[in-house]
Amino acid sequence: MLAIISHELRTPMCTAELAARQLESEPCSVEGETARRILRGSLARLDEAIQAIILHARLSGGKPLSPLADVDFEEVVREQVRAQGAAAAALEQEIKVSVTGPARPVRGDRPLLATAVRHLLSNALRFNRPGGRARIGLEFRPQEATLTVADDGEGIPVCAQSRIFDPYYQAADYLTRRVGGLGLGLAIVRRVFEGHGGGVAVESKPGEGSVFRAWAPLS
Repeated sequence: MLAIISHELRTPMCTAELAARQLESEPCSVEGETARRILRGSLARLDEAIQAIILHARLSGGKPLSPLADVDFEEVVREQVRAQGAAAAALEQEIKVSVTGPARPVRGDRPLLATAVRHLLSNALRFNRPGGRARIGLEFRPQEATLTVADDGEGIPVCAQSRIFDPYYQAADYLTRRVGGLGLGLAIVRRVFEGHGGGVAVESKPGEGSVFRAWAPLS
């Protein structure tokens, strides 16, 4: 079933991308270039949504993760911080990273861990206040690595905190849609860390920002 869903979602996406590339090869006016830029951005967001749907479906299937290996979790975190640098700069936000304890590898699936970290960091930037700071902490304890992602945003309403990791749920106002997205990012984060034998939790007070903690066992 997942293969069918993937095919049905990706086929029209590939067709649209081919058409977009064809347009890129043709000269156009300033208005045409603006339209191309909008098209590229829209296709990128659509592709991200499709990938999130497929990944969440795969993680929800109950199958064990791919063969695991020793993962340099600090390197994974720093790579994702660098990847979000441009987005943070565009939002006039700052990302601070701190590491506590001697680094040790996590036994895991590196691409999945990278995806989970990316969602947590992206979430912090999207819900942060303008000019705010995202604080990333990584602590290596005797048995596990704990990742902390904190922001200076509006915080999460108490009534929403028990549902924040549910698939397709968003704490942001559904009518204003101030923050877009499918509401799958945190659901994927939970699936990934629980699949590694760890977990994820949130602490938040309205008006005081949010702190997400995710942990996974060390090798």
